[in-house]
Amino acid sequence: MSFPSQFKFKVTLVCQSSKRQVILPKDIDYHGLLAYVQKKFDIISIHDFSLYYKCGLEVFEVKDEDDVQFFVNEVCGQSEIVQKLCVKKIKEHKQVKVVVPPVNDFDLNVSLFPNDYNDQTDNLPKWQVNTFTHMPIPPPPPQPYIKKSRVEYHGISVGDYFANKSECIYTIGVKSLRESFQYAVIKSCSKRYSVKCAQPNCKWNVYTRKVKIGNTFIVSNCRDIHTCSKTQINPNHRNATMKLLGNILVDKMRDSNRVYKIKDIQHDMRVDWKIDISYKRAWGGRNMALHIINGSHVDSFSQLPYYCYNLKLANEGTVTHIHTDADGRFEMLYVGFGFAIRSFLRYMRPLIIIDGAHLKGNYLGTNLLAVGMDGNNQIIPLATGVSQGETGESWTWFLSKLKEQIGEPPNLCIISDRHAAIIQACARVYDNSFHGFCDRHLMMNCNLKGKKLREAPENELCDWVATKVYDHMLKNANWTVRPIDHLKLFQVFNKLEVHQVDLVAFQCSCRKWQLSGLPCGHVCVVCRVSGLTNCNLWAKPWFKKTTLKSTYQEMVYPLKDPKMWQAPNDLQLVLPPVMIKRPAGRPKNKNRILSTNESATVPSCTRDEHLLKEVGLDEERLRNGLVYMDWDDVQASEEPVTTESMVVEDWQPV
Repeated sequence: MSFPSQFKFKVTLVCQSSKRQVILPKDIDYHGLLAYVQKKFDIISIHDFSLYYKCGLEVFEVKDEDDVQFFVNEVCGQSEIVQKLCVKKIKEHKQVKVVVPPVNDFDLNVSLFPNDYNDQTDNLPKWQVNTFTHMPIPPPPPQPYIKKSRVEYHGISVGDYFANKSECIYTIGVKSLRESFQYAVIKSCSKRYSVKCAQPNCKWNVYTRKVKIGNTFIVSNCRDIHTCSKTQINPNHRNATMKLLGNILVDKMRDSNRVYKIKDIQHDMRVDWKIDISYKRAWGGRNMALHIINGSHVDSFSQLPYYCYNLKLANEGTVTHIHTDADGRFEMLYVGFGFAIRSFLRYMRPLIIIDGAHLKGNYLGTNLLAVGMDGNNQIIPLATGVSQGETGESWTWFLSKLKEQIGEPPNLCIISDRHAAIIQACARVYDNSFHGFCDRHLMMNCNLKGKKLREAPENELCDWVATKVYDHMLKNANWTVRPIDHLKLFQVFNKLEVHQVDLVAFQCSCRKWQLSGLPCGHVCVVCRVSGLTNCNLWAKPWFKKTTLKSTYQEMVYPLKDPKMWQAPNDLQLVLPPVMIKRPAGRPKNKNRILSTNESATVPSCTRDEHLLKEVGLDEERLRNGLVYMDWDDVQASEEPVTTESMVVEDWQPV
């Protein structure tokens, strides 16, 4: 029965080295396709083979009706290229049967026929005549099991197609690494890519070309047989380029929790691909993989306005600012997190810690950060930003944007290091707030891990605060308390000092209670003498567990995939900053410490040396900048004559 052409499709059946181009009806079912392939290639049973097809680098198996319909309608129907349906024969592993010979009651060296028996062997030892002539043939040895590589690989044949030229280059490069050979490029342009084996007189080659429609490349000619030596060693594989290594390492570099070092890359390439690569090539491949995953630095600047816009949409109250120069080039960035700002103003103590960290990469810069401290002494990021350097201008701009968002809370305290730019910015922006210096780096607190909060009583303190208060209670065991005003004013005596505690005004003369918000040792001993069960009541509200739990009740919403971001047309255009290239060589240090027996070089002026040689001036006079008619008249002369005002021709030495 014949079908119209619109109900048929063309396909190339490939079984090992044989190929058949056939035309099949589109309504063919799975069992009908198996029967047709079985008849076409003279296969004994339909259970002895399987079907699969390749789409780019991916391999898909055909196992049921849905797979057949998808291959016919979506793969063959959507492409002008005749697709290939490959047939893979299934080889069953034959079990080796050990043949056990029957136990005989006669000697194997004695013939079964008495007429052939030689009487001369009776007098010889048995081991000399034991030739095992009638022993059964032993079974064949079992086939050795060869462990397959962890890297899946599929060969190249005529008719294979690739999505673009990059995929074609990658596939040929993987083939060269897997089969341990090197190739040279014959021609590479926008329409063709052809390679051949790098060894002379070898016939291996692959020719690919671009189809008329789209960016697809197809293998037009392929001679996949090497005539060169198979024992060729490639210690530094020429085709293991940084770009190829980057595509190979992409999957392993996606795991951000893994520290993938260069020596690990070299080890994996040695184990998986049996090649040795240099440190420089491994480093370049790692950077190329990061470029594929994260994109380029230039594209990130153009994407920055869209990121800030969608960040404000996802998290209510978030404020972003991008500062550029007159040409639209990036200078500074500010991002204030709305969820953290609300928690800071409601449940946290008025304490802000600011610091900067230097960034690495092509455009360098400095990361500016402002954090708060919760009741358990853990940091919460309030705002972050990026600037070209840690200067007074950048810190002033960053703190001014932070002040626009949080204002200036009462009793605000700012802690930082002793950087001159931070001191200048705090004096300008937060002139009414206290600015103190920290004696250890802010990043030491990043190793603290949060714990799941349980339901706590109303006045229960956080773990960190409870430890501090308990330490105060241990130190005041021998202190003496004298009440001045009952349940209001007390006087505390220790061995060295005397302090007064006012429970109503929340004040102690040592001022530790007012500054830290925690009850000092004097308050703890007053609570003990007054018969109070604990002193949690005298701690500030932000140190209690109920407040700590409320601090983290705000939700942080991550952004969607960049393809789903909203992209309004009125956003600003941000260009990457202009980077001034550092001169080559080691920077000159003019203030270096002199070596042993090394004398300092005194700078000299060539103009003065020339004048000394011409007119014979005294060097000491010239070094002091004064020239006199006679050295004895130094004290008497009041108006010295300089070298600039004198006439050399008319002057005569004395």
